[in-house]
Amino acid sequence: MKYNIVNVGNSEWFNFKSDIIYGLYHSLIRRGHDVTISHNRFARRTNIVIGADFLANDPKKVDDLCRNHVDYIIYEIEYFDGKTINHRKQFNVSNYLKLIFSSRYVVTPYKANIASYREVGYSGSILYARWGHFPELRNPNISRGTGEEFHGVFYGLAKGDRRQKLASLQASNSTKIAVLGPRDPHMLREYSLSSARWGLSLSYGRHEAFVNPFRLYYMSANGIAVLCDSTRDEDGYLSLAEYVKFDALEDRLLDAPPSADRVIERASAESLFGNLKNVF
Repeated sequence: MKYNIVNVGNSEWFNFKSDIIYGLYHSLIRRGHDVTISHNRFARRTNIVIGADFLANDPKKVDDLCRNHVDYIIYEIEYFDGKTINHRKQFNVSNYLKLIFSSRYVVTPYKANIASYREVGYSGSILYARWGHFPELRNPNISRGTGEEFHGVFYGLAKGDRRQKLASLQASNSTKIAVLGPRDPHMLREYSLSSARWGLSLSYGRHEAFVNPFRLYYMSANGIAVLCDSTRDEDGYLSLAEYVKFDALEDRLLDAPPSADRVIERASAESLFGNLKNVF
């Protein structure tokens, strides 16, 4: 089968989603598929779309895709509640639904999304594929023997309650925290993960429907133990992390993490290649 993984959005988000893009790429290549990668460009093959939420903001592009019967699959990594993506205001849900209804099928790594697609009347195939480990997640630029500069590191969006949580941790006199957002140099993530005692996965608040598995698997596959204060997790991703209430997080950051080998072994137990077998 010929696939093209197309990321829709700006170049910053291409870097931010690179773990997802390459997870799909390597897993599909291992299955014997012919796979290419593009940015904002659809190919004359079956396109796997990452960033349908960005695409929904371009009505002309959506109309062109539907009118020209472009072959594509939606790979939805964001939260869809039937009305919007990630609780965004003024989201073009009608355009998003047009994309969904014109797709070959929809794939998601979150059980929370499945009911929402049914509620909006989508009668096509909604395929669930739990995210997992793939060997290429191991980054040679991450070295856990370089010494500690930080007690913890967080990378991602500082949205909702995370903003206050991170500000609180950074204001602490006992812990030093590295915080990296999408605009920070991509390679800085590897340096920070090399020199941090713990990785952090923080809940952004009551609207959170699932845990981000991509951050959890990337850190765990590279030997970084993760502390997490999220509670909603019907996909089982929190098995990779240690749950800590936020009020106790600062003290836990001062403790020694489990060994890198133990963390990597736990991450390796769930294969992305195996999980995608019945999807692509």
